[in-house]
Amino acid sequence: MRNLVLIAQVIRSSSESNLDAPEAQEQYRDLIEHYQESIFRAEAEPMEDALIMSPLGALTSQQMINAGWRAEAAVVLTWSLGLIKRPIPHQRITHRELGEAIPFWDQQQGDILRGANPVSNEEIENFRREQITIHWRLNNIRMNGPERMDFREAIRVCDWDHFNGENLEFIDNDLAVNGTPVTQLSAGDLSTIASIVCERHIAANWLSGDDLLFSDITPDT
Repeated sequence: MRNLVLIAQVIRSSSESNLDAPEAQEQYRDLIEHYQESIFRAEAEPMEDALIMSPLGALTSQQMINAGWRAEAAVVLTWSLGLIKRPIPHQRITHRELGEAIPFWDQQQGDILRGANPVSNEEIENFRREQITIHWRLNNIRMNGPERMDFREAIRVCDWDHFNGENLEFIDNDLAVNGTPVTQLSAGDLSTIASIVCERHIAANWLSGDDLLFSDITPDT
């Protein structure tokens, strides 16, 4: 049910970003009604509940942005249930893809689990190591600048054993994204990828049992 709480925040963010649109106001009313009647509301932490239930127009810009990025955490939890394909590194999930994978508006949320085929703990751990690895490279660029490195070798000798970067893209042994070396990406693209990885890293850590409270999870590298 945790992924449904995350999706509720994404929908709340969407409503906030289109305040003047009649469909946004209708979406907000539908969300509040559905959320109040749902069984997954009990899974929400107090700050999450307050955000979802806040009046339309009450969120700060940063709250709206943060809530929108929860889609990337939600896709990891949905994948862990076997309801969607493994998230592709660096590629954002669309709201449509997420909605097709998990019927948020279903009145019988418990039925969602009937089609679940959870992935193994080994797969979750491999995914977690992938996020740590990408996150570490992005932080390295943030701190030291866009200098090329032998990232394959860094992965080989690091503490993230049993991870070989099999799902990552490399150019000249360094991390690449869609055919572009990570050192040549724009600041905007790097920021977007960092946000994707951060949310997925948090979700993977939560799945690995780092903490019961989602808000207490940190994406440490």
